[in-house]
Amino acid sequence: MAGANPAPGPDSSGSLPPRLDTLDAWLCPSCGRSNRAALEYCAGCGSPPHRGQFRRAPLPAAGPARATKTADAKNRRRARRIVLLGAWLLFFPAWLGLGWLLLRTLQTWRWSWSGAVSLAGLLFFWIAAAMILWRVTWSQIPPRPAAGRQ
Repeated sequence: MAGANPAPGPDSSGSLPPRLDTLDAWLCPSCGRSNRAALEYCAGCGSPPHRGQFRRAPLPAAGPARATKTADAKNRRRARRIVLLGAWLLFFPAWLGLGWLLLRTLQTWRWSWSGAVSLAGLLFFWIAAAMILWRVTWSQIPPRPAAGRQ
């Protein structure tokens, strides 16, 4: 089609054009296709927009949005479970190992500066692993509704 803009992609410098908001759109007066505001010609039929006939593209109906919200909520719950499981698989063995190493170090420890520094480091990382587990666990579990409210 003569005069039609090519599909958006990298320009000669290799950079992509800025992303536009989907609400910045116009409807083609010839074919009714929704086009991004930056396009000078319709991506479907190639016709230019007629002066004074710019209209915003209609917003999607409420039905699919509700289904999308339900799917998004399911995906968020699934992601929470994955994050929680991953944190426990990573940090709980580290917490157990550091606790065992800390106890072994305390059993055989005699005062020295190098021993005190290593003991402080072990204690720091053992507490940090426990705090990470606690924080991730409680941030990933959604709050329960109050007994009287629902």
